[in-house]
Amino acid sequence: MSNTETYLQSPVQKMRQENDPSIAVYRTFIFEFARKSNFLVAKLVINEHTRIVLFLQAFSDKIVDKLCKRCKIDIDDTSSTAHVWSELKKKALNICTKDDSQISKL
Repeated sequence: MSNTETYLQSPVQKMRQENDPSIAVYRTFIFEFARKSNFLVAKLVINEHTRIVLFLQAFSDKIVDKLCKRCKIDIDDTSSTAHVWSELKKKALNICTKDDSQISKL
């Protein structure tokens, strides 16, 4: 199961169901998603666009709008998701936790 797209969908759905996620919940999700998705991308199970779409699905519409705007992502344009993963993780941590002390570890 750890080598399928479902491996990522489960934590995304769990995150989406959180009513008012704490900073710790956001931080844990972002780091875990990064670790798991890096494995799947490296094994060519998913591509960058799929990773980014799944990642964004975990957040509220308000956060997604901010992330897309700041990273210049248009979900309907796959070319806009090329080479933005690193920046997207940093922006998500910044927006969701307001604490960038862990950003360099991504």
